[in-house]
Amino acid sequence: IPLADITAAGVDVTKVKSLTVGVGTGTKSSQQGDDIDAIFIDNVSLGFLPN
Repeated sequence: IPLADITAAGVDVTKVKSLTVGVGTGTKSSQQGDDIDAIFIDNVSLGFLPN
């Protein structure tokens, strides 16, 4: 997600202290049995492309 999109939505990125990544509805998974889900995120970075 480009930072320009985030700031255009009114977010002051200098005030961001954490980032939460979510998937699904948060109430029910499609997993059978023990109903445990997992998502692995290997790399999250914040950078700026040169102009």
